[in-house]
Amino acid sequence: MKRIVVISAIMLLAAGCVKPDHSMDVLNGVCDGLRGKYLTKSITFFGDPVDINGDGECNTDLLKEFRSLSNSMTAIKAFQRIYPARDYDLESTINLEIPIQSVSYDERTDTYSTAFSGLGMFVTFSYSVGRDGAVTFGVHNDKDSDLWSEGDHDITNLDNKLTHGDRIVSLGNGILVAIVNCVYYDHSTGVLVHGQTEFTYERVSYSL
Repeated sequence: MKRIVVISAIMLLAAGCVKPDHSMDVLNGVCDGLRGKYLTKSITFFGDPVDINGDGECNTDLLKEFRSLSNSMTAIKAFQRIYPARDYDLESTINLEIPIQSVSYDERTDTYSTAFSGLGMFVTFSYSVGRDGAVTFGVHNDKDSDLWSEGDHDITNLDNKLTHGDRIVSLGNGILVAIVNCVYYDHSTGVLVHGQTEFTYERVSYSL
């Protein structure tokens, strides 16, 4: 009986000497500040004002332009989720669903047309956390939504083909800012416009 008591005491003493593992503390601390569900706060075009919805008004505030395009608004209202990275220097994917017009081009008539309700597509970014807590961002255009198709004389969803992520500007304090290289058909000029658009998202929940 005494032997059992002694052995038990030694095991408890040994267990008490095991040091807690703090090796993931930096990673977990950084990711806790980034994770969560985000919603679109603003969409700003860095170019001349454009008429995306064909109502005769031009804006650089593209929330105003996309509001009348139902499928585009579905993308705008969708939660954008930031998941914690699983390990140091391991990329965690950020899939941002953004609105587009769904532009088609007919080579025979040299004309563009847009879908009545617009469309949504995903652009793919990533982030990773170093052991010093520094956050690094990446862009993965090869993983963007592939929704376009090409016939002998026409292209459907041309804007999807030409729209790709450029960079993450910032992610922290509950705000995510991303720059995307976009293409829009401007109804006011009848021209396909290329430019950069800033998408700003605000965290609404830490839960995923």
